[in-house]
Formats: sequence, structure tokens, C-alpha cells
Amino acid sequence: MAAINPNISLFHGENLYLLEKTLENWFQNFEKKHGDINITIIDSEEELNAKTIINALESAPFLGEKRLIVIKNFLRGGESEEQDKVEKFLENLPETAVVIFFENPNFETKKRPKSGLKKTIEKIGDVKVFALPSPQELTTWIQNKLQKYNTTISPALMNEIVNNSTGDMLTLSQEVAKLGLYCENRAVTQLDIDLLISKNYAATVFQFTDSLNAKNPQEAIRKLHTLIDMGEEILIILTMIARHFRLLILVKDLLENQKIPKGRVYEKMTTYDQNIKPYPVKLAIDQSSKFTLDQMKQIYSDLVRISTDLRTGKIPQGDNDKNLLLLEIEKFIVKSIA
Repeated sequence: MAAINPNISLFHGENLYLLEKTLENWFQNFEKKHGDINITIIDSEEELNAKTIINALESAPFLGEKRLIVIKNFLRGGESEEQDKVEKFLENLPETAVVIFFENPNFETKKRPKSGLKKTIEKIGDVKVFALPSPQELTTWIQNKLQKYNTTISPALMNEIVNNSTGDMLTLSQEVAKLGLYCENRAVTQLDIDLLISKNYAATVFQFTDSLNAKNPQEAIRKLHTLIDMGEEILIILTMIARHFRLLILVKDLLENQKIPKGRVYEKMTTYDQNIKPYPVKLAIDQSSKFTLDQMKQIYSDLVRISTDLRTGKIPQGDNDKNLLLLEIEKFIVKSIA
């Protein structure tokens, strides 16, 4: 069994907020002990190669005992051959080098042959996985942030914030801070939420789908209008909803027909789409149990038909035809719920 090296770490996961906060804390603590001159960040495309990385790892610290080298997105964006060279070098990493492999979940993964670097780091290093928060964790986190401003919020408004979030704590942190400053020493109102908290497009699509499952046509139509009010073209909205149902169908098939365990569904989904994120797959797993496969396929077929009719002009899209278009979509909603 390979010996564990405490000087090698991997930071990854979907929670970019906690990823960056943790790295920031590392910087502060390291700087106090060894000085900021001994901190090196390698993050540009030109630097993501073995020569640059190994040179940084071999460099002796200046007036200090250690050097901290942060390598960003090398596992996602580095070439396999370059990763292999770094993997081999890690076997003889100098004791003076502290290395963090930092992977931004929003950085596009390069399509290339797999390298063994990630597995090696997982065997010999300290791996920190930053997962997206559960709704309860997110609620507690928002409450704690608002308490700093002596701001209170009702459960209903809290649920609205959480339900309109896809777990993106980085953006939500900024919005909740604005909300706390704006509502300092008082209770949050619906007007405050509408003014300061951005509606999340993907989350609203999930809410629209939930309203179909709950057989609530009024709520489904309201969520549809929310998507329209967010400024997106109706054709794009329908494409997004259709794409969501395609995701539900794939997840349903994996769970029920291929008997894939829930914990392995995301891994399997990456074979269809290498850049798919865990969070929408997690929500799709939860929602897939609420529809039969036949229901999903029928809804998907209806959405594709409406989109095709829009593209071909069978359903007019002029300013004077908006009511006709909305009527067609409302008929689809009623049919889906019947």
C-alpha cells in the first residue's frame, strides 16, 4: 500500500463556494507561517504542463520551510502525457513542497485518454470533496448569514430562496449578503426577494415539472410565465423543458430497466454527456419516481411537436400571436396533467 503524503491534496466537487473559501483559508494560514512569496498558483493554459509544474514543485522555498503550489484544473484541462509525467514525479516530491490540485467544477473537462494521476493522488494524498448542500443545510447557512444583519425571514420566503437555487453558494452568498444589508434589523418581505434574489432558470424548470406531477395546472402556468418573465425566448424555454424530460427518461431507464443503483447513476450519465453536472442528475433521480416512463415519453413527444411547429411556422410567433402560442402551451399543460 502506498504511503500517504500529507503534502499532497486534491480539492474538488460541485460546491465552488466552499472550494474557494477553503483555499482562501489555506492561503492565509500558509502566508502567516511561510510568507506570500512562497505561494505559487499555476492556472493558465500555457502553464498546465509537466515542465512548469515540476519546476515549481522542485523550487526551494525562499526564507521559509515550505512552498505552497496550487495547480488549478490540471486534472480537467491537462494533457494525459503531461499528467503522467507529474504522476511519476509525485513519487519523489520534495519535503519542502506542499501541492494542492484544485479543480473548478465549471471548468470544461478536456476529452482525452485517461491518466492515472487522479487515482494516484487519491491513493497517496488528502482528498477533500466539496458537495453541494442539501436544502436543509442551505436553509441553515442562509439563516446564519442573515442573523449577522439581525434580519429575520419567514419559512415560506426561505423556501422560495432555496427552491430557486441550484446549490450555487457562490452567487447565493452575494445575493443573501445584499438581502441582509437591505433588510438590516427587520423582516424580509416578498418585495425584497423579488428585488434582490435572482430567479434561477434551471431551478424554475424543475419547479414547472413538479407542478405537472402535482397535477396543478395553475401553478404550472404560473411557473411558465415566470420563465417567460425572466426574458428567455419561448422556443428556448420549451427546448430546455424538453431537454429536462429527456434527462428524466434517461435516468428512469437507468434505474428501472438497467437496474443501476442511485449512487452510480451520475457516473453512468457522464457516458452520455461528459460535462453534465451532478446536481441536475440528483434532482432528476428524485423527480423520476413521480412519473411513469410512458408519461415522460408522451410529454417529451408533445414538447418536441410544439417546438417543431414553432420552428416551421405552423404556430405563428408574431407579436399578435402570443395569445395563440400561450393557448397551445396551456393545452399541453392540461393534457399532461389529465
